[in-house]
Amino acid sequence: MSIEDKPTGNVQGRISIINVPDDISALKFRSFFKKEAADVQAKITGEGFAIIRLFLPDSIRYAIGQRKLDSLLQEVVDKHPNIYRVELIKVAKSLSVDDMQKAAADAEQDLHTIADEIEDTSIH
Repeated sequence: MSIEDKPTGNVQGRISIINVPDDISALKFRSFFKKEAADVQAKITGEGFAIIRLFLPDSIRYAIGQRKLDSLLQEVVDKHPNIYRVELIKVAKSLSVDDMQKAAADAEQDLHTIADEIEDTSIH
């Protein structure tokens, strides 16, 4: 998992990237994701927030089914007060190291954009 941080006013924001490894089966995915989400929550301090970007291989997504997947994602957001949302990104297979680096760079840029938007709204 890769985490990017940027202060947004008085609040620390993060976009956490969760790449489901190839050795995680559909049966193991639920516990894997809950543990990863708990780790993300544990790293948030104070009034901080996190957005999780979950890169989920199609094979697991199809095996779990959309209804169960939606339920799991909502459960994580409901259980962890600082996790603002989970963004599901469908992939054919687990990300390579290069793909992870690109995802981290994209997340950093998106976090800067969010921070700028927060600053703009707090100024006006």
